[in-house]
Amino acid sequence: MKNKLITLILIIGLATTSIGWALSHSKANDLTEIVNEQKVDLNKKSTEIANLEIVVVEKDDNLKSRDMVIEEQDIQINKRNKKIENLEAKLRDYKSNFKAEKESSDAKVYTNISRQKSDVLYTLTVNASAYIALCDTGCTGITTSGEDVKDSIYFNGMGIIATDTSVIPMFSIVEIEGFNGRFIALDTGGAIKGNKIDILVGSTQDAIDFGRKNLEVKVIRKGGKRWLLYF
Repeated sequence: MKNKLITLILIIGLATTSIGWALSHSKANDLTEIVNEQKVDLNKKSTEIANLEIVVVEKDDNLKSRDMVIEEQDIQINKRNKKIENLEAKLRDYKSNFKAEKESSDAKVYTNISRQKSDVLYTLTVNASAYIALCDTGCTGITTSGEDVKDSIYFNGMGIIATDTSVIPMFSIVEIEGFNGRFIALDTGGAIKGNKIDILVGSTQDAIDFGRKNLEVKVIRKGGKRWLLYF
């Protein structure tokens, strides 16, 4: 009986040991699988990180290349801007010289005409004022006759006046008291009615200084055709 009891105890111990070993082996296998899965996941993440690093390096290289292109473009733009500034300066000088030469030439013609014999048709007294080619109240620099007077107060060597065409017709040529040379009627104005004239001058200050005054006007030619102005 005693031997049977011992045998039973041994069998129970052996069974318990076998079960424990089996359970331990199963847990070890589970842990191994988990570790292997984590290794695979780590490898994937390492590959993704490596790919991302390659992308970052490529983008960095692209940005550097773009920065170099932008820098080169800025250099070219600066060069072009300098060329444009130089050309604008030359153009300003050209316009200034051209205007000075034209005014000098017009003044010479104006003086020569003033020396010609005056054949007066009739004389009248007018109330005279002065105006400029460009202003804030509608002066466009183009006369009623269509002449561009933005750059000169002369036409064919003559001064320019605005008149009431019923008194002094368009394209009439006159001499004005106190002035050398002749003037031509090329313009009109809303306030120029009756025996009034407006004399084109070079600046606002000139117009202010002139003010308004009564002057004698001698009509040399009364009206005419545009094409006659060139003879």
